[in-house]
Parts: sequence; C-alpha cells; structure tokens
Amino acid sequence: MATRKKLTAIGIKSLKPPKTGRVEILDTVVPQMALRVTANGTKSFSVRTRIAGAGKQVRVTRGEFPSTSLEDARQAARDALNMAKRGINATDVKQQDIAEKRVQAANTFSAVADLFVRRYALKNQKTWGETQRKLEMYILPVWGSRPISEITRRDVITLLDDIEDRRTASTANRVRKLLRQIFNWAVERDIIDTTPVVGRNAIVREVPRDRYLSEDEIRAVWNVCDDLSYPFGPLIRLLIVTGQRRGEVA
Repeated sequence: MATRKKLTAIGIKSLKPPKTGRVEILDTVVPQMALRVTANGTKSFSVRTRIAGAGKQVRVTRGEFPSTSLEDARQAARDALNMAKRGINATDVKQQDIAEKRVQAANTFSAVADLFVRRYALKNQKTWGETQRKLEMYILPVWGSRPISEITRRDVITLLDDIEDRRTASTANRVRKLLRQIFNWAVERDIIDTTPVVGRNAIVREVPRDRYLSEDEIRAVWNVCDDLSYPFGPLIRLLIVTGQRRGEVA
C-alpha cells in the first residue's frame, strides 16, 4: 500500500528495499509522482495521470534513482502532466525519441560506410580491404559519428585538403574517389538525397609510372631479400612473383 510524504534525496538514498514485492511512496511536492522501491533495490520514479480526451489512466516512468535526481524526476513528472492535459502521452513521446535516435545512429557516416563495405565492397571489389583501410585511416576518425546527411561540400574539401597536406595529393585523390563511391551508393539506397562530392576532376593529375626493373635488377633485389628479417624479405619476394599491390600482399 502506498504512503505519502515529501520525498528528499537523503531519504531516498537511505530507503531499504522490502523483503518481497515493492513499496510506493507518493510525493507531496508533485502529488501524482511516486517513488517505487522493489525487493532487488531498484528505486524508480513514475507519475500517474489521465490523458485528456482518452479517459484512460497511464503510468509514465520518469527514471531511476540516483542516475535521475529527485529534482529532475519532479520536473519530468510536471512535463508529463502538462502533456497529458494536452492529450499527449509522455510514454509515446519517449518512444518516438528513442526511435528517432536509433534512426540517427543508423545514419551516421560510420554506419553507412560499414553497410557500404558489407553490401557493396565485399561483393564487387577485390581490393575491399584497401577500402576498409582508407576508411579507418582517413575518414572515420573525422566523420564516424556524424550523420551522413549533414556532411557538406565544404566538409569534403576540408577533409581532402588535410589529407593532401599531411600525406600526398595522390592519397587525397584516392580518398576522394572512395567518398564519391560511398555517397553515390547512399543516394541510390535512398539514405541521402544528394552527394556532397561533386565534379570528376582529380585533385592532382597522376602520371602513370613507366619505370620497370630489369632482369638483373630483379635478381639483385631477390638475392638481397636473404639478408632482410621477417616479414620484409618474404614480403618483397611475394611482391615480385605476384605483381600485386603492396598493401594487399602485406
């Protein structure tokens, strides 16, 4: 059976849980608010009210003590009572907030990039590992937690300028190409409306290499590998015999 008294933070902290079941203490400051204490020691605030126009009584949880302070619980209870007068169920509002937060979390750049790797890169790119490496090295530390829809053209320019300054223009070129793929894919999946990566021009024109090692040079490099410690000697030899990219072989 519920009792009524003025709740205080010290009093709540000193309350002992019942041996079985639960007890409720009604507040005198906000009469509709109650503190419920269960046998396992949980102390939670709630408010009972009727939703205008609906006629039904509802119980709305307003948090647990001590993560929710007494004053915060009272204010949350007042807010719930005011919403009830306007015909709004505070529980519905809370559930909508939770749903919106889940949607926002699902649409962070990190979440979309992970989906891009799983749904596209793994199936269509032999070099998907390089895609993952670029994401982890250059993009996710900067944009990981940001909603992808909020990333602008200026953000893209700033990121690529920073990569060019810290690394090379060629690296910035490749990151830009990856960004264009991810954002275009996100547009096709109806995750965002438009891409902030515009234009097709590279940051710098890359000149293809035309220098090749002669057979004598290859033989010399191969022999030197005997003197290199693991894994570098075997790595270089594997590069020679496969002709694959260094990052993939490593």
